[in-house]
Amino acid sequence: MDLYQQFPQSSLNFDPEFEKLLEIFTTRSISTIDILTTSPIELSNQLNISLSQIQKFISILKIQTNKQLGDDLIKGDDINQEVFTTGDLEFDKILNGGLRTGMITEIFGESSTAKSQFSMQLTKTINLSPDQGGLGGNSVYISTEGNLETKRLIEINPGIENVYYINCSDFETQEHILKVQLPLLLKDPEKNIRLVIIDSISHHLRVELLNSNYENFNKNQIILQNLGIYLNKLCTDFNISMILTNQISDKPDSNILNTNFKKISMDYQIGWLSGWSSQDIRNRQDNEFQLNSKIPTLGLNWSNLINVRILLKKNYKPGWENPQQQEQLEQEQEHGNWILKRYFKLVYSSISFNNDEVEFKVFKNGLFSVKN
Repeated sequence: MDLYQQFPQSSLNFDPEFEKLLEIFTTRSISTIDILTTSPIELSNQLNISLSQIQKFISILKIQTNKQLGDDLIKGDDINQEVFTTGDLEFDKILNGGLRTGMITEIFGESSTAKSQFSMQLTKTINLSPDQGGLGGNSVYISTEGNLETKRLIEINPGIENVYYINCSDFETQEHILKVQLPLLLKDPEKNIRLVIIDSISHHLRVELLNSNYENFNKNQIILQNLGIYLNKLCTDFNISMILTNQISDKPDSNILNTNFKKISMDYQIGWLSGWSSQDIRNRQDNEFQLNSKIPTLGLNWSNLINVRILLKKNYKPGWENPQQQEQLEQEQEHGNWILKRYFKLVYSSISFNNDEVEFKVFKNGLFSVKN
């Protein structure tokens, strides 16, 4: 039982009424998270303990943990977070005003969903004056997947002189940039860096880190966790906004994970962490066919290290409105009459609960919602 390690100030640790119950939890290797995420009836049946005692214990535990977590959140509000616009009113509305400093925002999606172009757009908006929704700051753009498309950047952000570009060719170089070069830029007040973009955070991790056995997997998880902690520290120490683009992969097989969909498991949470529809989430848990089978790379631990996750996605819809029009187009051999639709969706955020999807289009000067 890890209650003392997780919540050492809890009165339950020293309450004689629950002494035997704590011994049972310890003997059966029941953790604090298990207690908070498992129904009292299930625990009562599993441990052969009275339901009323379990319910009383859980009730006290929830009150005390909620109070501690609430106090921690209040302390976290001391960070002087600032908000800047994405350049689109509908995007800002979903994000509860825009993007924030002191936070890591991940933008993920399949290839050609405008992740890089949206990142380029943010180098423009961060440089806007405060009365225009910006912070009057400059940007660092770290490209890991090849040379930056400078021509496209200039189209979106003519003020390219306010962007410090760094090309990163391998994982070793990435480590040097993040641990040496980037802190030097952030410490220089004349540079006025308020935004750091890494496009993409997962490229070298996926390509270069071995993942052939369990030992390598554990080492990679430690590397990933240390990276996330370090980037979060940069955000808070220098009050910058960190934008990370991420790639996608196929979802793992339920049989491989073998978790029985426990609420704290990746398999149970995977749909909500990946922006799936409610129907796809239900189908996943019922082992039925899913239309959506893609997830962001880097796994569950990484998902817990970022503050905001945005999904950019695309699909094709027919360009005809009825079967007669479809038949006419096919007779005219107009097989390419399909319309590309792009969508912006907030998957989760610590400052917004708006999960609406907004359709957008890509223009020469950036991304804008169809409503605008």
